[in-house]
Amino acid sequence: MAKTVLIIGGNNSGKTRTALEMAKEQPRLYVATAISYDPEMQKKILAHKRERRGWDSMLNPLLEIEQLKVALDVKKYHSLVVDCVGFFVLNAISSGIDPMHRIVEFFKMARESFNLSVFVSNEIGMSPIPPYSFSRHYLKELGEINKTLAQYCDETYLVVAGKALKIG
Repeated sequence: MAKTVLIIGGNNSGKTRTALEMAKEQPRLYVATAISYDPEMQKKILAHKRERRGWDSMLNPLLEIEQLKVALDVKKYHSLVVDCVGFFVLNAISSGIDPMHRIVEFFKMARESFNLSVFVSNEIGMSPIPPYSFSRHYLKELGEINKTLAQYCDETYLVVAGKALKIG
């Protein structure tokens, strides 16, 4: 039976490492959503690539279903990690795509296609309210998506200081 997991936490809390440790069944697919816009982000992406040696990886910033279908046509994967929902939401808003509709579609396909699907996201509920409307819109969208994924997923973990706490 397929299992779905949401891993949520703050920046640099250990979310990705936790997700990679959970998704051990091979073959494994890592779907990256982050796009590098500066040298600091490029370093972070390279560090994540080093962490996931032995994984098949795909850059899919908008969680396009067709791109996932192509990968699944090539290979039968057991485990999936989607990292990170926060970057996906930013990419979707910036591209004029409804992030909720897209991630629900992607989630449903993942649940049907993998033994284990792990979605990694940023916890933003403890953040201050930003003064800019775009930032408030982003946080509202990500917050709603996090709540939806937590409702849909079989398990939810909050990662703090590298420790995963099961919260649902």
